[in-house]
Amino acid sequence: MADHSLNAIRAAAKAVEEVVLPALDPAHPLAREQAVLVSRTLRLLEQRADQTLARNRFELLQACELAEAVMAPPFDVSPGLVRVLGEAVRTGRALIDSPQARPSQLQAATTTLGEQVAALVRTVDSVRPTVMPQLERLVLQKSSVWLDMQRAWFLPQGWEPAPEQIPPLDSIL
Repeated sequence: MADHSLNAIRAAAKAVEEVVLPALDPAHPLAREQAVLVSRTLRLLEQRADQTLARNRFELLQACELAEAVMAPPFDVSPGLVRVLGEAVRTGRALIDSPQARPSQLQAATTTLGEQVAALVRTVDSVRPTVMPQLERLVLQKSSVWLDMQRAWFLPQGWEPAPEQIPPLDSIL
């Protein structure tokens, strides 16, 4: 049987836009605001459905690259954390390369890497606080591509103050 998920998302967005929004009491602006957010989110899901897997792989790749960078000297302050982080990177890279990887697996691996990187950052801060400025610069540098992707991903929602400055999503992914 065919997957009708996109049709369901379109129908839900249309229902919010054509039925729910007009029926809302003008005395409840918060309800209107929330209904508009729901509608925009549904439209975004509709627009980005074909790019979701590529986004999940991209985010996992970025998490792997950040983890590899923070495992290197002078940030490798805990052999145990570095070992765990290295294993998480190996798992993440295997998932990136696996055509059978499901979005939920990619997301879980990205979350795990984020947690492990955060643990290493906290440890560096407590063990070698003098290298924290260097680590902060590294994290910001490694995060810039991810931030560009996020801004491009949510561009259709209209929140971006300078949309012309955002690279096309396909060029990032």
